[in-house]
Amino acid sequence: VHCGGPAYTDSKGQVWAADSGYVHGESVTSTNTVTGAVDPALYQIARNFPTALKGTIQYSFIIPNEKYPVNMYFSEMNAASYRSGARLFNVSLQYERVFTNLDIFEEAGANAPMIKGADITVNSGQL
Repeated sequence: VHCGGPAYTDSKGQVWAADSGYVHGESVTSTNTVTGAVDPALYQIARNFPTALKGTIQYSFIIPNEKYPVNMYFSEMNAASYRSGARLFNVSLQYERVFTNLDIFEEAGANAPMIKGADITVNSGQL
């Protein structure tokens, strides 16, 4: 899913579905250059909460029960967060925390691609 954006076909020919299945957040777009990204368009549109608000963005998809690798693409594109600790968040998959206090800037820097992955098992027909 191309979070926050339209359907997209990347340089490998993989099709990313348009943003869907979400609850909360808003789509934001950046014109910043993503240094080192093969497909920068995947990083320039996102779904997040406005800076003044806090909350949870949740995605839900109906899929067959089995094991899946889940890769999430991140880039810190907000100049107000170009410092370690400026934006920390947690990521849960299947209601289990997989990343705690994730800090994109600390790990990747500004306007740089970062991919975080985790393996999950779907038992309820829903991710």
